[in-house]
Amino acid sequence: MPHQIEYLSFSIYLSEIVLWLAIGFWLADDYKKIKLPGVFLFFLIFAGLSILWAEDRVAGYRLWLYIFEGILVFLYLTPSSSPFSRGRLGLRLGFNKITLAIKNISPKWHKHQFISGSESGGFIKVFLFSLIFVSGFAIFQFFNLGSEAFKWLGLAERGAWNLGDIVVLGEGGTSASLSAGRWLRAYGPMSHPNILGGYLAVGVLLIFNNVNNGGLCALGRKDPHCYFSLALFLFTLILTFSRSAWLALAIASAYFLFKNLGSREVRKFAMFSLILIAVLGYIFAPFITTRVKSEGYLENKSNIERVASWKEGLVVWKNNPVLGTGLGNYTIGYQVSNSQPAHNIFLLVLAELGIAGFLLYLFIWRKFWKMPSARTILLLFLVIGLFDHYLWTLYSGQMLFWLGLGLISHEN
Repeated sequence: MPHQIEYLSFSIYLSEIVLWLAIGFWLADDYKKIKLPGVFLFFLIFAGLSILWAEDRVAGYRLWLYIFEGILVFLYLTPSSSPFSRGRLGLRLGFNKITLAIKNISPKWHKHQFISGSESGGFIKVFLFSLIFVSGFAIFQFFNLGSEAFKWLGLAERGAWNLGDIVVLGEGGTSASLSAGRWLRAYGPMSHPNILGGYLAVGVLLIFNNVNNGGLCALGRKDPHCYFSLALFLFTLILTFSRSAWLALAIASAYFLFKNLGSREVRKFAMFSLILIAVLGYIFAPFITTRVKSEGYLENKSNIERVASWKEGLVVWKNNPVLGTGLGNYTIGYQVSNSQPAHNIFLLVLAELGIAGFLLYLFIWRKFWKMPSARTILLLFLVIGLFDHYLWTLYSGQMLFWLGLGLISHEN
């Protein structure tokens, strides 16, 4: 029996329960309307079959469900003009029934359309609104050097001096409040600061996309909440000290600005962002320098482990080049105590599903790239995926990937 590993454990999230309730309502009314696009269907079938030769089938089922849930969320959000429109599911019926129940409990929620996902961008409102609370908690966590555990929300205890918690070292910032020593990187409610960084980066891109589309954040609307949200997300993103999220957002934003430089609204928000980043960069310069230059023992250790994980990924793939180790079974395939997944989602897919599954996965990315509205966020996920694994291995990562693509499609 293999040792218990975080990435092989089976967990149930509240959002999963809500999602499956919606699916249940839909299936009860008309199960015959299930229609997945071929690219998704073939990938799901192959990934499901790979569980048959996986050593830990529970881990395979877990990851397969995460992928399936993510695809359902994406298809629900995809507009009729999308290349994926033929696979748009009848999930709206299920979500509407849940919305109706919420309306009966609290009419104000329905009035402000936080759930309904109407033309006012209800889905994006919910996402950004939740990120505001998450950012507030993460900022408190950073300056408090930790946070208490709260089991009902699934929050673990975090602390700058806790063994295993991820910190950043600095010699003290330009502010008197930033003393030298160990500072806990902002986790928020996530299991790793990099995951929070990914969510915040998506939030920033959604605001820019809304500005470009003349939404609530456009100049004509004069909505101060957008500036507040943008500033809050960028500030919190700095506190995660996630290099993968920083680099991904920089590249994706540069691409977005290049494509939309003619928009006065976009230029104004971009200038606001650059000024804010410059100020924050000055305040947190010692910590940022430590992360960017990879100075110190912790940073060198992180880089060495990441490169080693890439080499391990190739070893696992070479052992099972055609069919892979089976979905969700990378760490078992490597069979090293306390092994972590390769910090590259493409290597992970190659190792777990072999060359056949890898080609199907690339075909999904190719399909997404054909959607002009999805290219910016796809670049973001590409960079993150090259240096981290959570977009593939964890529920929060799978939801971020599919939800982010769905929200961008919905907005456009």
